[in-house]
This record gives sequence, structure tokens and C-alpha cells, in this order.
Amino acid sequence: MDGISNNESSLTFTEIQSTGAVDVDDQYSEVTNYHVAESNTSKKGRRETEDRLNILPKRVILLILSFLDTKMAVLTCFFVLSKQWRYLWRELPTLRFDSASFKQYSSFKRFVLGLLSGRDTSKDLCKFSLTNSKNDICYGNGNDDDDFLLQLFVNLVAYGKGLRNLTFCARVDSSTLWSVYPVLFTWKSLTTLRLDHVVFPKNMTFDCPSLKGLFLVGCTLERDDREDHHHYDLFRGCPELETLWIYNCQFWRDVKSFVISAPKLENFTVVHVYDGHSFDRDFNLTITSANLKSFTYEGRTFYDISFTCPDSIEDLSVGVGTERFTYGMRDLMNMFKIFQQLSKAKVVTLTHDIINVSYPRVPGFPRLPSPFTELRFLKIRTTTGPPPHIEDYLISRSPNAEVTMIHDEVKQIDP
Repeated sequence: MDGISNNESSLTFTEIQSTGAVDVDDQYSEVTNYHVAESNTSKKGRRETEDRLNILPKRVILLILSFLDTKMAVLTCFFVLSKQWRYLWRELPTLRFDSASFKQYSSFKRFVLGLLSGRDTSKDLCKFSLTNSKNDICYGNGNDDDDFLLQLFVNLVAYGKGLRNLTFCARVDSSTLWSVYPVLFTWKSLTTLRLDHVVFPKNMTFDCPSLKGLFLVGCTLERDDREDHHHYDLFRGCPELETLWIYNCQFWRDVKSFVISAPKLENFTVVHVYDGHSFDRDFNLTITSANLKSFTYEGRTFYDISFTCPDSIEDLSVGVGTERFTYGMRDLMNMFKIFQQLSKAKVVTLTHDIINVSYPRVPGFPRLPSPFTELRFLKIRTTTGPPPHIEDYLISRSPNAEVTMIHDEVKQIDP
């Protein structure tokens, strides 16, 4: 490609705009910058690059485009690939939208809705991701942004029947929207779902029979004032669920018990679960999966957690997640209860604060025997190391266990 004159560029943008996919004013500078960079390479090199791209099979080009942000994938179809691939974006199996790549939020909304309505509906949409990086935008306030969200759901239902991977990262403060369009909780084909900062409707459950991975970040279970709705089993409609992340989520204080009954659950991570004030100390979490292999818990409060099949868990990780935090006595007892139930864990990872600060305060320490009986690896997330007597105590019933000091790790959520 030898470059495009302003007139040609405007004409091409008009064609793009006619599809409803790209806003002219918002994209012009970006494409101009792209062609400036292109002009710095040799004409021969550019032609060779284009030839290599254009001779690839369509399925391979679609795969390559699927790794790009969707806005850049559309621009690539128009300005990098040959004319025969100009409308290849209509067949993209993966769509990734991020408002951060648009100067105006109105352009972002037009782009998303225009592209969805312009897709070739005979082609499968396998993965859809929408990230609203504009912190001042919040759905659920009864404005035009709510209309966009509702239109988005209508389009997803119409064009995403075979959708398998869905990520929705946007602040939604009203559960009214989900009551009207509960599609995110009842999608039959989904295998992976991530929701960020979403308020769940009252008395809702997930009904996703194909779901294998669920990632909830900063979400809230809305309060239900009825006396008979204090016990929740949100995931009973997910019989295939294998991985569950609950990160920085909020549950109201009227929640008395929470049941995780997904029968095939293998990996369960809970990080900083809390409510707007403080959980009722009678709150309990029950995990019934017989296949659970890995359990991770981090937070400033230890709740009463019970495992109906504790012997299946091989990998246990526990941490406070906050430096210089001191647990109350009830927290310590609940922590020790977890350790006792998961005594057969093969790999145990503990943070510096758990070992050096909290564990020595457990009632009965060190007279009580170590809760771990079949340890193979004890991993300690610290830069200083534990006191030798605590390390020896923890592996006292597993003499062949290997102790490793590791740098503190940051959990990444990437479905």
C-alpha cells in the first residue's frame, strides 16, 4: 500500500461510516498516524508484507484479526488488507470493545451497535468482550447509557446464539436492567463468563448449563428484605462449572449462608469478600463439590467455611492480602477450622502475615498438632521467612515436605 490521499481516505471513511462501524472524526487521526508510520518503511517491504497477508487463507486472517482490538481489526480490513477482504470484519469470531480507545463515548456506542448490527449472522460469534474504561460512566441511572446497554443485549441475543466466551466489564449500579434482560445469567452456550462491577438482581441464580469458568469482580448481590431469602445457592444451574473466582465482591448483611453446589468445581478462589458494613458473624459458606482440587482464600475476615468433601483438595492457598493486619479471635478460629478440614492438602501456600502474625495467636498453639498430615510442599509468600519453630511446627506431621520461600504473588484474572 503506497499511501492514501486525503480524498481517497475520506471516501474510504465514508464507506466505513455507512456500515455504522466507525466514526469519521474519531478515527481520522489514528489512521493518519498509521500511514505516516507506513511511509517510513520501504515500498518493496510494504508490498511484500501485504502479499504475505493477502495470500493467507481467510480462516487464518480471521484468526489473526481476532487477536486485535475490534476497532483496529476493522481498520486493518480497510487499510492494510486487499479490497477483497474489506468487509471481512463482518465475519470476525471474536469482538473486543474498549471505550478507552475512543475519544468520545458516543462514538464508542455507535461503533459497538453498528458493528453488531452489520455482522454476517450466518457466522458464529465465539467471543465477546466489552470494557467500559470511562470511570464516569455508570449504567442504571435511567439515561441514554441505559438505552445503549439494552440495545447491546438485544443485539447479543440476536447475533450471539452460539457465544461461548463473554466478558462484561462495566459499572452497572441498578439491578433493574438485569431484571429486564437477564441474558448474562441464563446464556445456554456460554463456557466462560466474566462480570465486573455488576449488581445482581434479587433472588437470582446463574442458569448456564455449559459454563465452565465464572469470574466475578467487584460485583454486588442486592439486598432482599424478605425473611425467607437469606440463603443463596447462585450456581446450582451451572452443572459443568470447573473454575470460580469471586474477587472483591459484596454481599449484604442479611445473607446468612452461601452454598457452592457446582458438582464439577475444581478451582475456587475467594479474595476480599465483604458487605457494605460487616458480615453477620453467623454467616457460613458451604462448598459441596466432590471434585474440588484447589482452594484459595484471601481477605481481612475469615468466615465459617465448610467443605463436604475436604479430602479432594490438594492445593490450598491462604493469605491476609493486607500488610500489618491483625485478625480477631473468631477469624483465627475459622482459619484454623479451614486448615483442619483440609489436612490432607499436598501443597499449602501461606503469606507472611498468616505465619508470623496470625498463626501464633491461634488458641492452643503450639500444643495442638499441626493440621497438615500429607504435605509435600509448603510455600511461604514472604521476603523475610518465618520463625524456624513455626516452620518446623507446620511440617511436623509431614517430615518429607519441602519448604520454599517465594516472592508475594499478585493474582491475575484472565478468563
